[in-house]
Amino acid sequence: MPALPTLDNTIGLLFDTAVIGAALYGAGVLQAWLYFRKFSKRDSIWVKGCVGAVLVFDTIQVVMITVSVYKYVITNHGNSAHLAVLEKTLIAELYFSGPIALLTQVFYAYRIYALSKSFILAGLVVLLGLASFIILYTYSTMCMGFSMLAELIGPLATQLTMANTAITALCDISITVIMIVCLQRSKTGFRRSTDILNRLIIFVFNTGIPTTLCAIIAFAMVKGEPYTNLFMLFYLLMGRFYTNSLLVTLNSREYIHSGGTSGDNSTRSGEISLHTVSGNLNPQNMHHPTVSIRIETEHAMDHDSMTKYGGKNMV
Repeated sequence: MPALPTLDNTIGLLFDTAVIGAALYGAGVLQAWLYFRKFSKRDSIWVKGCVGAVLVFDTIQVVMITVSVYKYVITNHGNSAHLAVLEKTLIAELYFSGPIALLTQVFYAYRIYALSKSFILAGLVVLLGLASFIILYTYSTMCMGFSMLAELIGPLATQLTMANTAITALCDISITVIMIVCLQRSKTGFRRSTDILNRLIIFVFNTGIPTTLCAIIAFAMVKGEPYTNLFMLFYLLMGRFYTNSLLVTLNSREYIHSGGTSGDNSTRSGEISLHTVSGNLNPQNMHHPTVSIRIETEHAMDHDSMTKYGGKNMV
């Protein structure tokens, strides 16, 4: 049986959302500062514009969720009737969550194309991202006409929420699976390149977990706990996780490619020939035959990435 609404599982969860969201926003701002400090002169204007837009949208979202909580617990303190009212800023912030998710998904779709050279695989991710984006905007526009929180669990609103979270989860899972398969197939057998690809595979998996889990849990909670704001806790935090996923991916390129050797290309080859050696090593002055030691050539090429943006190598 679903839990009944209380102050803890309604406004309390919105407060938790604001606190956790602020912490994730702080992490995102730090990542953005590190990005512009290290890569502002290396990456294309498209990538820098994407990072800037995501950061602006993220800032607006944090402000709106904070304003919503402030109105509930400060402006209307002691007014229990207002706790059932739907603050418009709580819904309006979803208009900025959509672009964050879409920009991040398109970014990963471009990486998939650079890895696989497949318009079909990249297009699949873009289509899923667009579908989720359109459903979210439809849901947000509809909810802007609501006046009470209880209306968010109406039949149509619930169906749209479940559709949005399901498609979002499917898109994120598709990104993770496709990239892992492409990276696995890119292995050449050389130790350094294999190590880099293994790190990339683990990294792709880890960065895909937060957004995927948020979508799946929100999908489950909107049906399992409809009278609480538990689904909102995960639904409203997805934008923060997308922002951090994008920025961590961009900032981790040097770390992923570090280690192993000091340069991009490593070549080892040689043939040592120990020519005839003679001397008074023994009474018989033995004449040693030529001994040849051949070291097999290993030529490992590490192009520093499998994807390129604006002429700069990026992973």
